Amino acid sequence: MTVAQTFSSGGGSIPDDGNSIRFTLPVSGLPVSIDSTFGLKGVSINIMHPYVSDLDVLLIAPDSTYIELTTGNGGAGNNYLGTFFAPLS
Repeated sequence: MTVAQTFSSGGGSIPDDGNSIRFTLPVSGLPVSIDSTFGLKGVSINIMHPYVSDLDVLLIAPDSTYIELTTGNGGAGNNYLGTFFAPLS
C-alpha cells in the first residue's frame, strides 16, 4: 500500500546577493531520522527563481542529518515547478 503525505509552506523571497537563506517546512508524523526505513519514495517541489543553479535544496531532519536534492544544477534555467526527486534504483 502506498500512502502519500503533503506538506506546504509559503516560503519567501530568495535573495540574489550571495547570502544564504533557509525556509523551514514543518512536518509531523515522521521519524526523527531521514532514511529509507520509513519509506521515503520521493519529494516534489515548486520553487520560483530565475536562475536555479543558485539554489541548494536539502531535506534536513530534526537530528541534523540531511539529504541533498540539488545543488548548483539547472544552469541559467528558471523555476523548479512540479519537480520530483526520487532515489536512483
